Amino acid sequence: MRTLTEYESEVFEVQPARQHEISAAADHLKGRVQLRWLAGDRVEVTATQWVGSVDVPGVGPLRVVPKLAGNELDVLAMMAFAEGSSHDVLASLKHLHSPGKSDSMPEMLARFLTDSANDVHRQGLLAGYRPAEDDLPYIRGRLNFREQALRKFGVLDTLACDYEEFDTDILENRVVAAALGVAHRFTSTPQLRSMTARAHEDFFGSASTPPPSPEFARRTLQYDRRNERYRTVLTWSLAVLENSFLDNIFNVGQARAQAFLVDMNSLFERFVTTLVRESLPAGLVTLPQTNDSTVFRSDSDGFAIRPDISISDGFRSCSIDAKYKRYDEHSLSPGDLYQLTTYAQAYPGWGSVPRSMLIYPSMGSATPRTIQFRPGGRLLAEIHVHPLPIRGIIAALSGGDSSPLDTFKQALHRWLGTNGDSATDDKVAARHRPASQTHLGTP
Repeated sequence: MRTLTEYESEVFEVQPARQHEISAAADHLKGRVQLRWLAGDRVEVTATQWVGSVDVPGVGPLRVVPKLAGNELDVLAMMAFAEGSSHDVLASLKHLHSPGKSDSMPEMLARFLTDSANDVHRQGLLAGYRPAEDDLPYIRGRLNFREQALRKFGVLDTLACDYEEFDTDILENRVVAAALGVAHRFTSTPQLRSMTARAHEDFFGSASTPPPSPEFARRTLQYDRRNERYRTVLTWSLAVLENSFLDNIFNVGQARAQAFLVDMNSLFERFVTTLVRESLPAGLVTLPQTNDSTVFRSDSDGFAIRPDISISDGFRSCSIDAKYKRYDEHSLSPGDLYQLTTYAQAYPGWGSVPRSMLIYPSMGSATPRTIQFRPGGRLLAEIHVHPLPIRGIIAALSGGDSSPLDTFKQALHRWLGTNGDSATDDKVAARHRPASQTHLGTP
């Protein structure tokens, strides 16, 4: 298997007859991996911010490894943390992955998925009520009058019934069953393929209904005491389903996966959102991405802005943008600078100067910096640019040296106007409330 680092390019010789296959692959991958046919029967393969594995016609299996986010195991740890997995789960990834092994990310993910699926199955599959409909010789649940009138008018030997069935064919088990079926197809190790196939049989036999799209499943799934033990296996299941590019992805059986690629832009944004949420002082919360059309006004057209992360006390707010870019090596792009300046003006925070923050992945020893917006010499906004050492943060979350995580929390609290201790956080929470909400005697 050939290996490229994200954003790298390499030229390979291929047979001229493969040109039409490469053109089709380029359309299918849609910029996730860029393919360009060159003179002399060569093709240039350029990796982007998508990391994972892909089978390129004429080139063969290609592995794209991360540059800004550590290694492939760190990428999987980012997934687990972004989905709310406990720090114990993050620590266990190092033990699940044998030192010295060079498994690709899809192979590691298939093993983690299979192991966590077997753990859930040993504890017993979750069952629940699900809506069902059928033609029955007796009333069960309630009569579906519309179906009875349209399909069975005047027929009384069977009745169209809507009812609830209590069994294991529920969303959680459907998602895991579908993911195991897909993982079985992109796994090449015989032993792992056999293990994944057995786990798939266990789940598919209990939940054979295809699940909805991964996006819908992610929005629908809510964790509570009843299904919390599913969190890890569903994290890996959604990772498989969202990042495997197949035709008929839930149709278990035929072709193996053509590509497994993770969009690091999206993953980094979700990772930073979770990290910020867990690092906030008391009284402040993160808000999900929402379009805000109240900032720009027009008589005819509407203009919406959408910060990656909004922090609010219910009355005022500030914004953070997560950019998966190489800002260790390059200056901020004008577009990002204009965007962050707009966010600072729209969501000024609680300081004397409107502010916003940009967080980017750091590979080295870059230090935070502040960019001031000073038209005509007047200070109107500040943009705090903060490098995030992903490998150090992952190690801290996994039980290692906590200093990178502590440094980030302290920087966030300083930017918000706190120093990170609980007493000060309570005072800041009180300060952020308007006077009508502040109790007498609050300093």
